[in-house]
Amino acid sequence: MLYPITLSSHRRIIIAPEGWFDRIGRLDMDRAELTLGIPRLGEQGLAWFIRADGLFHPLQWRGRIQRGPAQWLGWSRQRECYGILAGRSITCGELLDRIRDHADQFAEAPHTQELRACLSTQEAGRLLDRELMARYLGQ
Repeated sequence: MLYPITLSSHRRIIIAPEGWFDRIGRLDMDRAELTLGIPRLGEQGLAWFIRADGLFHPLQWRGRIQRGPAQWLGWSRQRECYGILAGRSITCGELLDRIRDHADQFAEAPHTQELRACLSTQEAGRLLDRELMARYLGQ
């Protein structure tokens, strides 16, 4: 089970439902690649994502994709590419350490605060799993 995805972007947690990447880019698990449209001023700053089943995937920035005519004319955004590294299990303690410096993107969407609260109630050595992710995502 892949969606919803918990994504770390610029030290903020974003919950990405199914179809979210269709509007801004492409998530291709078969090719282990994520491409996104970026604003003129910089990269998306993605670090990792967690699938709904609790599998942790680090992301490796591969760079910007060469501009084509549509980008030069301003019809579409320039794109950047991330490699999706092999998924692995992650403990609640390790994830809590990873989000220690994260903040909420908006007061109306306290995803980081909610994730931190959910992880704090668990043993540090417990592996993140489908059950814990469902509880965090409110499913």
